[in-house]
Amino acid sequence: MIEVLPEFSKELKKLLEEDNKFQLAECVHSLHIYEKCDCDEKSCASFYTAPKPNGSYGAGHENLILDADIGWLVLDVVDNEIKFIEILNRPKFRKQLNEIL
Repeated sequence: MIEVLPEFSKELKKLLEEDNKFQLAECVHSLHIYEKCDCDEKSCASFYTAPKPNGSYGAGHENLILDADIGWLVLDVVDNEIKFIEILNRPKFRKQLNEIL
């Protein structure tokens, strides 16, 4: 992810550090984009950083809401690993993600 979305990767790492989630922040450099969210919501620029689960994430899952300056940013974290990054209301980022994928 850091190669194709360097600015976002830096922002994500900074937001995690500000939220005292240092272990997750250290993992940002190794995240991969597996696939985009397949919803039809025009404001969505969300993507999976691990293979999409069959059903829910189950035990060990938590949502982490980050205080982004622009839009809505929520992480699906399972057993201290970021599995999905939900990004809403960031049209510039959505366009950039669509160009990459």
